[in-house]
Amino acid sequence: MAVTKLKITRVGDFNKPVDIPAATAIGADGMDIDFSGRDCDILLSVTGAEATVKAGNSIAGAADLKIGAGKCVVLDSGCFKNVRGPHKGCVFITGASAGVSAVELL
Repeated sequence: MAVTKLKITRVGDFNKPVDIPAATAIGADGMDIDFSGRDCDILLSVTGAEATVKAGNSIAGAADLKIGAGKCVVLDSGCFKNVRGPHKGCVFITGASAGVSAVELL
């Protein structure tokens, strides 16, 4: 299997509504979320089951973060973004039966 890639919905215009994105299921091999853009303004939402954001491999890498179903979070990219390896530029998430959606506020 392959790692699931999550598409981020970007909200770029004031006073212009956008559809709330449907959650994408985390695959058996995990999920990559591309954090190469405005990574401090991305809101993640978890549905269905608990998901785990794996610690990034930068100098500021922290411990894994568990997010319960029905919760949302804005991540500190310095702690969770990968700067090298197969998930470079991405935040990597695992969680059987969980779904994730992401919105970037511009």
